[in-house]
Amino acid sequence: VTLRALAITCHPATMRGSFGFSVGFVLSLLGSVVFAIKEPRTGINFPDKMKGSSLSKLGVRTKGPIKVYAVGQYDESFLLKMSYSIGAEKMSSALADALKPRCKDSGAITEFKDMMLKGLPDGAKK
Repeated sequence: VTLRALAITCHPATMRGSFGFSVGFVLSLLGSVVFAIKEPRTGINFPDKMKGSSLSKLGVRTKGPIKVYAVGQYDESFLLKMSYSIGAEKMSSALADALKPRCKDSGAITEFKDMMLKGLPDGAKK
């Protein structure tokens, strides 16, 4: 687990009369600390929570020796993070090709690919 934190250094002269404010400010910052869980094979970090759901599973898609992307599952949602930047057409085609042996509904695969293309107009950034 990796913890990202913010260090604040205050000179005692600047804190005169504002100690209560400073303590309140630091406590409010502590409420926004984000924990990240590192997927071990790719080194990609995933937040421990997303939209109120906890990270439950991590996985990696490989193509030969190349680790293409890592995916985290949060209850019924998924977060996919790329290992490399890739164009939308190449990514949507690769995912559609991976689905073909697992799904015989070619219409659903075409619809999935079209949604990916619309959802990734600039491709998938690393």
